[in-house]
Amino acid sequence: MADDHWRYVGNEVKITINLTPTLTQEDVREAVGLESANLDTQFSDVLTAISQLDYPGDGSIPVDQDYGGKGNLTYTVNGKPVGGAWGRAYLKSDYDAQRRSDEYVQATTTQLASGDWSNPMLLDPGVYKLLFYLRNVAGPDLFDLVVTE
Repeated sequence: MADDHWRYVGNEVKITINLTPTLTQEDVREAVGLESANLDTQFSDVLTAISQLDYPGDGSIPVDQDYGGKGNLTYTVNGKPVGGAWGRAYLKSDYDAQRRSDEYVQATTTQLASGDWSNPMLLDPGVYKLLFYLRNVAGPDLFDLVVTE
């Protein structure tokens, strides 16, 4: 289910569409009859398509899983990347002030099974909180991030 939000930014109106993932691998297998042996690969392809709904942000600096070093921001549980996890970036000042609705989200991404992000988050220099989660699997987990030029 989508929640549509809008906000004014300068002379522009920005529209954010928030889609919360509700599909599980079992849902996908049942819906399209995928073979168990190929489920991870095929489910990853579905997640890649869904990730095109991500909002990369408006900033000037691309931030991905390798920002600050190889795999530095890869979201893992027990050392394994969490494929399908959704990531959101908030300004730390907004997050700390309890401003966490969609209008305060600076950028989003989806992590693939490989640990790569579907798209970099485009952020401006500043201090951020990254929130990662995968419903019924991992998180939500919060991380500090300082973006520099």
